[in-house]
Amino acid sequence: MTVRITKPEFNLREKLTELDFDKVPFQKMPAGSIIQIKHAQLATQLLLTANGDILSTTFTPFRASSRVIIDIRLRAREESGNNSQWFVGLKKTLNGTNSYPGGQYMMHSRSHPTYSAWAGFYQMVFDNFGSDSAPITYTLYAGPWGSNNGTTFRVNSSTGDGEIYGAQLIMYEVAQ
Repeated sequence: MTVRITKPEFNLREKLTELDFDKVPFQKMPAGSIIQIKHAQLATQLLLTANGDILSTTFTPFRASSRVIIDIRLRAREESGNNSQWFVGLKKTLNGTNSYPGGQYMMHSRSHPTYSAWAGFYQMVFDNFGSDSAPITYTLYAGPWGSNNGTTFRVNSSTGDGEIYGAQLIMYEVAQ
C-alpha cells in the first residue's frame, strides 16, 4: 500500500516577514544583551553647601541574575576659590540597606585657590542586583571633603553656557 502526502506550498520570504523580530521577550535574550534601560536627569538648579543628594532614581530589574551598568555623568561648579575639596559617590538602597557600588567616595575634586572651577565626572559602575523584581534606588550624592565648609557645589548653575542636565544616571540591565 502506497501513501501519498502532500503539503500546501508556502512562501518562505513571506513567513519570515510575518515574524516580529522587534519584540523578543527578555527571557529569551542571550547573555550580554541589554534588556532594560532607565535614564534620569536633573533639570533644575541644585546648590550644595553640605552633604546632600544630587539625583536619585528607582530601578526595578527584570531578572535577579542580571547585572547593571550605571553610567554616571556629572558636571558641577565649585564656588570656592579657597582650595576646597568635594567628594561624589553613588549609593544603592535595596530593601532599606545601603551599599556603595564603586566605593563611597568615587570622585574627589579640588578647586584652585584663586578661582572657581568646573568639575566633570564621568564614570561607569558595574553592579550586581541581588534581587528579583525588588525596586533598587540609586542616588548620586556629594559633600565637602573634611572641614571645607562655607563652599558651594553647583549643578545646573548656568554661567552663560546654557548648561542643563548637568547630572545624569543611565542604567543598563545586562542579561547574564
